[in-house]
Amino acid sequence: MEAVRTYKYKSHKIEIFQDINPADPREWDNLGHIWCWHRRYLLGDSDAPDCSEVFWDDEERYIETVPLYLLDHSGLALRTMPFSCLWDSGQVGLAFVTREDVLREYDDLSEESIERAKRVLAAEIKTYCDYISGNVYGYSITDPYGEELDSCWGYYGDVWEEDSSLLEEIRASIDTAEVERVEYIERLRKIASSY
Repeated sequence: MEAVRTYKYKSHKIEIFQDINPADPREWDNLGHIWCWHRRYLLGDSDAPDCSEVFWDDEERYIETVPLYLLDHSGLALRTMPFSCLWDSGQVGLAFVTREDVLREYDDLSEESIERAKRVLAAEIKTYCDYISGNVYGYSITDPYGEELDSCWGYYGDVWEEDSSLLEEIRASIDTAEVERVEYIERLRKIASSY
């Protein structure tokens, strides 16, 4: 597998890879629901209610309803706005949060809880869009001798950019490993000098 990006930090090599087997975020514990229809792809929640029959019966039931559009051209892209290419794209589903969802999660229907639920739904949609488009990554840290020190997978979004919090986290991990290595060498020196 070829790295998407490679960075050097304190003689360590940090490689960012596309995660080719990420977890489907719709299998996580989500607040909102994603209901999709497509003749070739199984998208959205596997346990989403069949909204075709019940969705418009009670509009007051839904706090937020967001249309989802799919672009199917050399890969998949999902977003909440229509694509300019009408030939390879179209509406493929809806994302929504019900009043029952908000009550179950926040114990009230206050304006603050409703706004929070809308933000959570937007974040869930973004994470699912990253999943659909393959925008999921992992990293590997290699020491100067070529030994892998650490790796982690399942980062959704553009986490590999130079100023990302992921790189800060990786660099902090290397710094901690360096301190631990120096402390370990000091302990070995003390043990060796006592003989």
